[in-house]
Amino acid sequence: MTHTERAIDSISILEGSYPRDGLDKATIEAYRAALADLPPILITSGDILVDGAHRLQAYRLEGKTTIPVEVDSTMPKAPTVEQILIRSAELNARHGKQLAMTEKAKLARRLYGKSINSVTYRTSELAVKLGAGKSTVREWVRTQREDEKTERQTKALDLYLQCLTQQEIAEKLGWALRTIKEDLAECKNARSGENAPNPLRFADVWSFAECDKRFGHDFKGRIPGQIVQHALYYYTKMFDIVVDPMAGSGTTMDVCKLMLRRYRTYDLNPIRLDIHMHNILNGLPEETRGCNLIFADPPYWDMNEDQHEGSLASLTLDAFLAWEVEFAKSCKIMLAKEGYVAFLIQSQTGPSVPTDREYIDHSFEAYQRFMGVGFTPVRRISVPMPTETLTPQHIEKAREERRMLGLVRDLLIFRKR
Repeated sequence: MTHTERAIDSISILEGSYPRDGLDKATIEAYRAALADLPPILITSGDILVDGAHRLQAYRLEGKTTIPVEVDSTMPKAPTVEQILIRSAELNARHGKQLAMTEKAKLARRLYGKSINSVTYRTSELAVKLGAGKSTVREWVRTQREDEKTERQTKALDLYLQCLTQQEIAEKLGWALRTIKEDLAECKNARSGENAPNPLRFADVWSFAECDKRFGHDFKGRIPGQIVQHALYYYTKMFDIVVDPMAGSGTTMDVCKLMLRRYRTYDLNPIRLDIHMHNILNGLPEETRGCNLIFADPPYWDMNEDQHEGSLASLTLDAFLAWEVEFAKSCKIMLAKEGYVAFLIQSQTGPSVPTDREYIDHSFEAYQRFMGVGFTPVRRISVPMPTETLTPQHIEKAREERRMLGLVRDLLIFRKR
């Protein structure tokens, strides 16, 4: 450190950088009587006070215009308030009028969790700087530690549900792997009761007139998230990995977040940042290997107006049916042992059906294809389309043609054996 003098008026004090509750008048008076014996005050190269507020005030009251100073070479020219606080606390532990315990407690709470000079100050670091015991500091910052833990657990859980490994989460958040493991275990124990659907459908007919607003966005082709929620309730457990290769507006992802299922979601044209781009015509991504449930709601042949060249919706009927076989094979490869496929499919009628067929029972045919590649059937759940989807024009035209409209839709559940 360099000893020199500065004009008192040139020395500035950053607002909020004084570690005490206020100046002590008795200390100032004692210093006024012994200016010659006082050590220099400590400043930065930018003339910002680091340590010595009582001495500076004593010199001012004595009418002095200059004061002996030392320039702290460890401090930047223009430090932050936190940098000054941690430095002054460190110096106070060595000399001068000691901070009161209440002042140290306030300082600990103010600095806890702050990154200063590449050091993150938590219990151990603050104990050293403040000259206090670790247990004492832990008690001072109990609320801050609890808030920090809650925030850390929230972030860790969110990343874990996105299928990051615990090691990746620890590195991303800057915490020890052991801490992250404990956080996730605590989250699991706290939520062991799960978020069961309410009301829960106890039979194999799941009818929903409206979409639960918590799941997905207002999106053409959006299905009620309650369908996904029931599928996950019956066929997965907490922290299982769920894959949705045709994620749309993210309905499956939102259900997974609520029910603490890990998820991987994809779409040819993602509309959310947390949905990855992938064309299901290329099979399931390799990273989905080992998943526990695959939820698929394919854009049915010739029933989706938003057809993009090279997409599933653009295929001919024969190509669509052939894709079902390839998709079933891909599911069998990627699923973990005893994993499930939940395949949502609607039967088809109307003018788009080939002239040689009046009706296509997609559920029955998909059932056969999944069986053909070795899946074991578990359940055929009726999930009828709501009657509200039928417009007056549809009804009038069907009446004229003496043709029934189709509301039959099934959720087929298969298990990998």
